[in-house]
Amino acid sequence: MASGLHSMLTNPSVPWFGLKMENSEHMESDSVKAWLEETVEVLHTALHDSNFHQAIHEVYIDLGLCGTACLYCEEDAKSGIRFSSRYLGEVFIAEDEKGRVDTVYRLYRQTARQAVQTWGDEKLSKKIKELYEKDPDAEVEFLHVVQPKADLPGTLTSEETMEFANLYIDPEEKSIVFEGGYFEMPYAVPRWTKMSGEKYGRSPAMTVLADIKTLNAMVETTLRAAQKSVDPPVQMPSEGFSLPARLGQRGVNYFDPAAQGRIEPIIHGGDIRLGLQMKNQKRESIRSAFYVDQLQLVGGPSMTATEVLQRTEEKMKLLGPVLGRLQGELLRPIIDRVFGILFRAGRLPELPAELEGGEMRIDYVSPIAKAQKVHQAESIQRAFQFIMPLGSISSEIYDKIDIDKVHDVVVELFGVPRALLRDEKEVQGIRDARARQKDAFAQKEEELQKFAINERSVKMRNETVQAQQKTA
Repeated sequence: MASGLHSMLTNPSVPWFGLKMENSEHMESDSVKAWLEETVEVLHTALHDSNFHQAIHEVYIDLGLCGTACLYCEEDAKSGIRFSSRYLGEVFIAEDEKGRVDTVYRLYRQTARQAVQTWGDEKLSKKIKELYEKDPDAEVEFLHVVQPKADLPGTLTSEETMEFANLYIDPEEKSIVFEGGYFEMPYAVPRWTKMSGEKYGRSPAMTVLADIKTLNAMVETTLRAAQKSVDPPVQMPSEGFSLPARLGQRGVNYFDPAAQGRIEPIIHGGDIRLGLQMKNQKRESIRSAFYVDQLQLVGGPSMTATEVLQRTEEKMKLLGPVLGRLQGELLRPIIDRVFGILFRAGRLPELPAELEGGEMRIDYVSPIAKAQKVHQAESIQRAFQFIMPLGSISSEIYDKIDIDKVHDVVVELFGVPRALLRDEKEVQGIRDARARQKDAFAQKEEELQKFAINERSVKMRNETVQAQQKTA
């Protein structure tokens, strides 16, 4: 499940998100479109150059197991951006009035050596300094606090524009080791799904926990049954054999020929095949809970491309609720955070003047998101298939269709790169040249028709004159 989400939601080999302006008039400008595409390319490059894809895979594993995950994004002097998947047992969260996680307390441990490397000697307690000298690998505890500055008035010296407080505290000494702030929430805390009133999420593993435990018990029972079948217990008469009985390989047992009975295996009535069948049923239930069928396309070799698209679309629809929550609680905070870091570092292209004060939105173009948009393109195709026969009756029906807008919508749905498309000026130039060529051709045709008419008139006049002369 984690691998499927990684490849279909945040695939490192293809772009999985884009940017658009909320104002539709801005999207008609070629310079705005070019800036958005260049910005998206810079963001993708920054994510690819960081450890994002290693950390996000750990997040997907935590989501499948625990239902809640925690991804930390921080500025790094060397690589620019660094991600860390935090252990859920260290993390405590709180939500704002809209149900969004805006407060994270992380109680963690690190060695005294790591603490000195992070904070320096002057900011640490005397106990930690002594521990660093005597036993640098001994662990000490710290508390990282991230919450809105409005909840901690008058305690920060960071910039006023920073929205979130950033505190590192030594809980044993009850002292602040570091005090600062964040412009954006550095923690992304996605929940797989949750019930009303809950803060922490529920996972697929929780849904099938009973099946998982039952399957483990089945495996143990089946192993014992198989062991009995391969190496069964034996029964032997109480008299007539010289003990001890040798039941191993090449064992020789001596007995009295006059005695009754012999050493025989005890055949049990258990059916191992029934156990295997029951285990497979439980396995299918667990696979279904982890969306294995939705994240893997299973089909025969005779499937057409249309059948593949339809099956993929149907399966991706089932992931809609999960996709919506992951986009809102995981992907959007990550993109906002990375955009802010790169913008403040001056690594984004220069903003066009017409975008000052404009609002941007994220457009997800991952394979899962595209599969969920395919039905819109199919609706357009089906509409044209219905309209085309009507056009043979009256061509005026095509007057109601704006072909340019149809093109723009389809290109947007399938995520065609802007570099493959001509800009509006170039398109208008091609159309103007085609119109001039058409006008020149029409003019030439008209001249040829006039010449043909004049030639026929001269010929008819000559024939009339000749007829008159012959009659005379």
